[in-house]
Amino acid sequence: AEESKQQLRRVEGWFGLNQHITDACRRNDIERIKALLDEGCPIDECDEDGNSPMHVACGEGNIDVVRFLLSKGANHSERGRMGFTPLFRAVQADHVNVVNLLIRSGARVNIQNNYGVTPLHWCCVWGSLGSMAILLEQNAKIDVQQSNGQTPLHCAAIHGNTECVEMLLKKNCDISIKDGEGHTALEVASTSQVVSVLAQ
Repeated sequence: AEESKQQLRRVEGWFGLNQHITDACRRNDIERIKALLDEGCPIDECDEDGNSPMHVACGEGNIDVVRFLLSKGANHSERGRMGFTPLFRAVQADHVNVVNLLIRSGARVNIQNNYGVTPLHWCCVWGSLGSMAILLEQNAKIDVQQSNGQTPLHCAAIHGNTECVEMLLKKNCDISIKDGEGHTALEVASTSQVVSVLAQ
């Protein structure tokens, strides 16, 4: 009977408890998270949306939850859907305090998702200037190409994030790199501002 109970608990960990813990991480409810972990909820299991508790806490900027999860042994580089790690979630929302904490805890700044996208690419997509500054200070690779050949500069140009373009130029990024379709960042720029900065 005890073995059946344990098996049921494991099943609940997959289908029930895990959704509860990610919800608690979203709400910044550390007491609820503690209770769920005590009940046997897996700390690194991804929910039906492909997010682990750490992904959710980082995406919401709930740094106290992030600290707590790390103290309980959570994986700061757990891969969720499409290979995104918690660092991607933090940079997307530009939660710089969480980005700093993850990097101090050992998260790799040049990690790539299933499509070769790095956190620096992601900053350039979303215009996350604070996070981008941190990644550049940590020597993030500026000219790395994702699977479609785009560099962070391509991403910044496509999304019209002029300040990201300027930050990359200051780091002497290679503006001549072509993406998989043979286009440079200047050729895919979506705004006149980005064009003027790149054409200087």
